Amino acid sequence: MGECVDEMKNGRWAELDHDLLNEIVLKLNYCYDDYIGIRGVCREWKMALPKVPCLVLPFSEDNTLETHLAHRKIYHIRFPQLRGTKIRGSSHGWLITVGMDDTLRMINPLNPNQHFFLPPLSTLPHVVSYHPHEVDKEYLLQEFGDDIIYPVEKVHMQKSFQVQKVILSSPPDDNNPDFMVIVIFSTLCRLAFCRHDSNKWIDIPKLGKIEYRYNYKDAIFHEGKIYVIDFKGQLFESSLKKGGIPLPSIRKAPPPPLFDTQGNPHYNQAYLIGCPEGGLIMVARNFNYYAVEEHYPCCYNSVKFDIYRMSNVNTKQWSRVFKLENGAIFIGLNSSIWMTNHTLLPHGQRNNIYYTDNNLECHYLKLLGGNDVGMFNMDEGTICRFFPNSHLLCPPPVWWL
Repeated sequence: MGECVDEMKNGRWAELDHDLLNEIVLKLNYCYDDYIGIRGVCREWKMALPKVPCLVLPFSEDNTLETHLAHRKIYHIRFPQLRGTKIRGSSHGWLITVGMDDTLRMINPLNPNQHFFLPPLSTLPHVVSYHPHEVDKEYLLQEFGDDIIYPVEKVHMQKSFQVQKVILSSPPDDNNPDFMVIVIFSTLCRLAFCRHDSNKWIDIPKLGKIEYRYNYKDAIFHEGKIYVIDFKGQLFESSLKKGGIPLPSIRKAPPPPLFDTQGNPHYNQAYLIGCPEGGLIMVARNFNYYAVEEHYPCCYNSVKFDIYRMSNVNTKQWSRVFKLENGAIFIGLNSSIWMTNHTLLPHGQRNNIYYTDNNLECHYLKLLGGNDVGMFNMDEGTICRFFPNSHLLCPPPVWWL
């Protein structure tokens, strides 16, 4: 034991035996305050210990609140690095932020001084030009046709649905920062790509007949390819050619049976997840729309979740899943993820879907939205809403895992 202490004094934390590390954690009785600190000591400890799902509530410009569901405890944490930005999701343990200064950035919440800049907003494929000194019309966008170009102010680019979701291929590492990124952007829900050292976004077009809107809902890196799901439940695939540049996406598989949007892209949301046992998982989220009063004419909440699995992408066949045998699913603005039992803190509940509100179009008007956050119990088919008395949470909460 004395030798172990001497090694720790010399800063060799990463070499601590994992069995001993687990014994230390057990002595803490999984106290969240200490547990998060321990996972932040070094990369090796972070990889060895189960994750703690945290709900980030970014309710002001310069601080973030986190709710840990097991204890319903709120931690007030001040992040000066987030001043002037909006959190627009998370991926592989990093928060994604959009700034008023054309920046798109990844921040490590355990070490806010550690960050990566992604290509600027002005390099997204639908941006024709960017003039930061042209007040209220800093951006010129082209989305609906070659002849339609219109100005957009920088506040709109930051707070609206121009950046809908950012997904990383892998977590950055100090020794090997190589990673790839895809972004769902624009009112048309298009897809773009970049590498960690890129200075601009690369458009990923569709092959074949292009509808008025792309309507991509979610995307993932999986087994060396990019897979995307649209609002109809159709699966698209984009291969990475030599040099890591994606090819145009092609329709890989039709929607599952009974996947009905009633012709309305807002009828449901679809999420795409790489299955731990192989293949793909799709989660269909169904909404109920209702009016509360004159000021809230179109409120909504989640009422049902359907899960489908494609065991082998080449079969192009979805099958229903009624039980998550070994974990829980987290969806929303975060990269969609299935966390298995051994990667979750033991207090975490199994066979549940934890969700946040990523209906950004409704949320942008600041009348409602952001509040559709909760847990769906697959065993009982019931929903527990975390904010049942709120019509608006602004900015919307985000899962950080």
